[in-house]
Amino acid sequence: TFLVRGLQMQGTPEYASAMLALDPKSATPVFLEYLMRADLEDLRQLNQKSINVYTCTVIFRFLIENPLPIAHPGVPSIFLFAVSRNRGLADMANAVLEKQIPENRASFAYMLARLPVPVQVAFIENSQREMTANLRLLLHDLKDVAQSKEVIEELNSPNESGAQ
Repeated sequence: TFLVRGLQMQGTPEYASAMLALDPKSATPVFLEYLMRADLEDLRQLNQKSINVYTCTVIFRFLIENPLPIAHPGVPSIFLFAVSRNRGLADMANAVLEKQIPENRASFAYMLARLPVPVQVAFIENSQREMTANLRLLLHDLKDVAQSKEVIEELNSPNESGAQ
């Protein structure tokens, strides 16, 4: 539709808001595709070039309140946002994950284990700073599926209070 194309081409928050007003049930897959535009290198900068931060704010507020289609290829990109240097984006992405962990914990652990090792380590380190019961359970599941020695060492490090 016009709104989907507008969001993908221009990325302005007005397109995302209009999608929510007109057809919120079909918004989630489109929003996840938009989030996939950001790569790790861009998200590790303070200012993003590949996405509009305000559009992401609209998207994350929606995703906090709505279920994720767990099989969508864009879901793992939420972990990339969770380790962003932009604290606003990282906090919103973590809020989405926190809300979705109870229903999708095992799937999230597998998704996280497939991401690059630096993303996994950064996510673990960030989780250690603000540990919740849901994150503790997710990290415990990650321990069972992680394949990198560096990730396993980080999960077993003494300053990690929850995945022991």
